[in-house]
Amino acid sequence: HQFVVRGKEITVQMQPTDALLCIVNLPTSYTLKQFEDLVRVYGSIERCFLIFSEVTGHSKGYGFVEYMKKDSAAKARMELLGKQLEECQLYAQWADINQLTADRIHSKCLCIDKLPKDYTDSEELTHIFSSMYKPVFCQLAQEEDSHAGGF
Repeated sequence: HQFVVRGKEITVQMQPTDALLCIVNLPTSYTLKQFEDLVRVYGSIERCFLIFSEVTGHSKGYGFVEYMKKDSAAKARMELLGKQLEECQLYAQWADINQLTADRIHSKCLCIDKLPKDYTDSEELTHIFSSMYKPVFCQLAQEEDSHAGGF
């Protein structure tokens, strides 16, 4: 990210990491404190943040957490993947630090849940939504055993 400080242009970017997770399908009522409490039990955290709507001020239902150690992140991913939280089933995935730009963090993602557990046709979903706006890509959540996650 480019910024101007005291007339000088500087670049700010996050350090490369292999311990960054994206946690999605969080309740939109979740606060940063609740998110921190949820992810802290798996290990020491370098940083974590929820993504909030600039319009409503409410959580968009996803956040990022970076752990000090990769094994803590791996444990968190395994434990949070599919975890039921209120009426939401969480999904946890490794995040690529190079993809975390302001435009991409405030994504235009659409999470569709309650799909049949055996639904695996992402091309069909892409086709369905293309009548409104062609998705850049469409991906179905999968559990560790490669079974469809239902969203």
